[in-house]
Amino acid sequence: MKNGNEFIVVQASDPHIADTDYVRNVDVLKNLEIVCSDIQLLDPGLVIFTGDISDDGSVLSYKNFQQLIKRLLPNSQVIYGNHDDKNTFKQYLETLTLGAFYNVPFSTWSFVFLDTVLPGSIEGYVSEVELQRVLKVCDTLKDRKICLVSHHHLYPVGTLAIDKYITTNGTEVLNALDFVKVHISGHVHNSYHSTYKNIELFSAPSMAFQFKKNSNGIELERNIGYNIYKIVNNHLTHLTRWINT
Repeated sequence: MKNGNEFIVVQASDPHIADTDYVRNVDVLKNLEIVCSDIQLLDPGLVIFTGDISDDGSVLSYKNFQQLIKRLLPNSQVIYGNHDDKNTFKQYLETLTLGAFYNVPFSTWSFVFLDTVLPGSIEGYVSEVELQRVLKVCDTLKDRKICLVSHHHLYPVGTLAIDKYITTNGTEVLNALDFVKVHISGHVHNSYHSTYKNIELFSAPSMAFQFKKNSNGIELERNIGYNIYKIVNNHLTHLTRWINT
């Protein structure tokens, strides 16, 4: 909270750290520290990591992440992605895991977690059980503005190589949750912004490396970044912060 009426939420995503420093010839552990140190300067009220904390599901990757986050960004919460090993994730990051929802202080905004991870698949899927769980959570928050948080994107971003791995029933989910104001996701390794009906859709860049926009294949770009959401007088604004490495 700054100036009495401003709350900053940072969305950081897809650090893809492993039991070695390098993934796809990128020093991902170094990039994680660069981004976290940059975020620390903002003094945000909340930092949400939207999945793929680990690239290989290794114990060492989660230990390294846990140690760095506790040192630099103790007010962080995390969700898992398709690269994460759920059991190891919970073992080391359970105390940091985003619960069913987070109410932003001094506002009517709530961040609500949606699980899109389908075990064994790169693409996402929301089960009927999960959808009903989220609907029940949101029913308890009916007087609040909902920002939905998931790893996978729910609506195409327009890059064919990425949209192959979308949440396969994402449009149905958005239709069922049409009262949501904002949806934020990771997974796509770049910054995207679009709308579906009255829902604003934001995807965060990766902390490790990007996938080039409008590409038919997977082409890497080496810049890194994160998303900043400012809630001022109950109004949410968005900015992507890029860091050149």
